Amino acid sequence: AVAAMAARRSRAARALLALLVVCAPGRVSQGWGPATAHAWAPREVLSTNDLSMNAYPAVTHVPCVLLLNATGSVGCSTNAGGVTAPVRRFESAADVRSRLKSRTILLLPASAFPEVLSDFAKGESRWKTHAAGFMLEPGVDADGNFPSADFDREPSIRSEPGGSDGHAPSTSGATLARLLAGIRLGQNRTFSPQPKRGDEDLRSLRVWNPGGFGAAYMRFENTPIVLLDAAGADVARTFAAANGERGTSRVAEMRFPMAAAAAAATTEKNANPAKRCLEQRTCQPIGGHSVVASVPASLEHTLSTKNSQSSVREESDETVDDGSRRLTDNRGNKKKRDYLLVSARLDATALFHDAAFGANAAMSGLVAMLAIAKTYADAIRDARASLASLEFSTSTSSDDDENAPPRLSSETFERALREDAAPVAFAAFGAESWGRAGSRRFARLVRDATKALARLDESDANRGSDTSGASFANVDALPLWMRDRSVGGVVDLGAVGFTHFTTEPTVFAHANEEARGDTRDDLRDKSSSFPLVDSIEESFAKEDASGAANASRRLSFARASANVSELPPSSASSFIGNAVPAVVLAEYDGAYVDGTFGSAFDVGMEKVDVQKMASLVSGTARALASLAFSSSRSADAKTNETHDDDDASSSLSALHALVKENLPDFDAVEETTRSLAECLIDPKVGFECALAKKMAFEPQETFPSRYAGVAPITIGKRGFDAETDGVVGAGADDVARFVFEFLAEATSEIRGDPRASSCASPDACGDGEVCARASGDVPGDV
Repeated sequence: AVAAMAARRSRAARALLALLVVCAPGRVSQGWGPATAHAWAPREVLSTNDLSMNAYPAVTHVPCVLLLNATGSVGCSTNAGGVTAPVRRFESAADVRSRLKSRTILLLPASAFPEVLSDFAKGESRWKTHAAGFMLEPGVDADGNFPSADFDREPSIRSEPGGSDGHAPSTSGATLARLLAGIRLGQNRTFSPQPKRGDEDLRSLRVWNPGGFGAAYMRFENTPIVLLDAAGADVARTFAAANGERGTSRVAEMRFPMAAAAAAATTEKNANPAKRCLEQRTCQPIGGHSVVASVPASLEHTLSTKNSQSSVREESDETVDDGSRRLTDNRGNKKKRDYLLVSARLDATALFHDAAFGANAAMSGLVAMLAIAKTYADAIRDARASLASLEFSTSTSSDDDENAPPRLSSETFERALREDAAPVAFAAFGAESWGRAGSRRFARLVRDATKALARLDESDANRGSDTSGASFANVDALPLWMRDRSVGGVVDLGAVGFTHFTTEPTVFAHANEEARGDTRDDLRDKSSSFPLVDSIEESFAKEDASGAANASRRLSFARASANVSELPPSSASSFIGNAVPAVVLAEYDGAYVDGTFGSAFDVGMEKVDVQKMASLVSGTARALASLAFSSSRSADAKTNETHDDDDASSSLSALHALVKENLPDFDAVEETTRSLAECLIDPKVGFECALAKKMAFEPQETFPSRYAGVAPITIGKRGFDAETDGVVGAGADDVARFVFEFLAEATSEIRGDPRASSCASPDACGDGEVCARASGDVPGDV
């Protein structure tokens, strides 16, 4: 839908307006407020099209649109005819209350919108019936000026995306994001259209978002709301200035008819309007793709042929052929350690969907998670590569030397990594802004797999059978190795931009209720504290001690206040029903500290501090190493047994020491974090970043909105890594594809692992393998 400026509907009035506009100057001084220079001016009339463009200039914008759920609708729409009314500019809510006396489309500074909309939503404001619609100016720049518009080019805000079909990627999102990133909201820096409270489905009572005014969850029937770009704002201000305080000659026509609105209006009482709309094919489902990767990358095979999975399944709690004892279940399968899950959200939300960039609210956590994955995987990869020198060191040590490090061969390294250590999964969950769709589905799959495994384990009829997961119900979307394991703990990365502090920047750890209760004693140490938090706190203490001299890197750690009795809105909340211990790392304690949460103004590198984020990455990666390679039962979040194998414990200890020694230094971590921030947060760079070019990534847009996409019809029906037209995750948006390719390479074991191999095409991959990408530089280099 396009909002267009228009004259009154009579032919004579239109002709008169065209003549007046042709003669109008480019500089207009308003009768109220500051004098403003406008760049828009009528073009030279050489054709009837020029005359039409002068009379009806388009106003480039991003709209508020309509959404349906199971109980009703939220968002904006108009009837088929739209709304038409004079345009007038107002400075503030007080200005609206005093001057709005007739039917008007309000042109407002974005900073005034929260208070104006709060008045509008109350329904008791006398001026409400006069408000036909709202146009929001983006704001002013750092110098207090309106951002300039380039009228020599066509507006790019509505341009079609390009892509990998030979066309250059669209820059429309980047243009809008760069504009919004340079905006200053003025004295009232709060602009959060999200609700004040947390997740509705969890009956949250806490006000996490004190600055929220809830517009994203309101219904504006026949009341259009748009956010203008610089060019659109210039046109709107020019027409509003011509109207003055009481003029009516310049009007705006705004049409946003949506078929979904009819479905909602005609749905019977107590029926589901969203379901009806989908059945009528008048709307599409919100959804998307989630991305999950693991370290180690493969747990289905080991380097050792002497102790393969098949041979382990043939053993019970007996001595296996390598002379060690392994705990097994009653089907002869070795008890497998649960895995740690490190998560972040893949998308963002905003009242204006095309302007949902989520620099701090969403992308800061995603950048941190990706950087942690690479840091942790690099440490293991480098540890593997250093084994040759370590083996030489241990071979020359005296057996009588009590301080000599334990021997660790390549075979022992791989076996300890895959059989004794806890795997770490890294997940970017999609469609989190609407009911945590990605993480809830993943949690449900894990829960179903756990129940199915328990049923098989209890059944004598299945004794000795292969339970690799192929026959599990409803879990085919999980990787094979996850189907007979469970989540042992969740570390979720929330908003971690760290630019909203007046005191020392701090990362707060929010632990869930199950971990703090008395029912999970196996998850708590003697001081009744949360093991995940303990490990992270210890790691930050070590990071602080090593980098205390550099104040720019300093990041304090603190546990969330005792009066914070619930997890903040996050992916971790999806695992509460699974009784999984979880911790959310965020820049806030009891409430958000970013006043632009969930809005179009949460954009740009000024919303994040890369060095502070790198400190978080470094400390969390160190904590993961401690948790994954610890043989204590507190680190294994669901297993009530401990290894009685001294060799296994010794191998884990040696592996832990080796991995810690090979953790990348802070400069390397900061470089990784900054490279990812350029790609995902900086609109001046976006997917033209060096990292994307190195991966040969081909985006549809250089800097797209992060709003959740449309779920394909077949989503949910395909199994893990199922392909459409030869492409894994077909239909995924740019951000999901970028995350997939980054994690595929970051967690790959192709370097230093003799089992790994390159492939010339996806068709060359074997079972359990996936072709991450083809760089194109060297034939077969994948």
